[in-house]
Amino acid sequence: MSTKIDAFTGTAPALAVGAVGRPRDAAASAAQHPAREPDTLALTGEARLMQQLERQVRADSGVDERKVAEIRRLLEQDRYQADPQVIARRLLQAERDLSP
Repeated sequence: MSTKIDAFTGTAPALAVGAVGRPRDAAASAAQHPAREPDTLALTGEARLMQQLERQVRADSGVDERKVAEIRRLLEQDRYQADPQVIARRLLQAERDLSP
């Protein structure tokens, strides 16, 4: 049994390449493809602000190095005392601040 799709007879179709083929020399190329303006991109003020904020976020670790050093010093001296009530209150507040 043979099935014919779109009148395909089993022979490969001939390809016409002349119009879309590669030009043979630079003059022909220039004639076919005139000089194009280079692509440009103009950022809005909001986009520039987003780029600036992104750079700041990447540069800032978000860690208060002085506070870390102070806590480390207190820990080494066995003088650091954590208050569980304060920790719990601040965790809950942080959770509330992040909620929509």
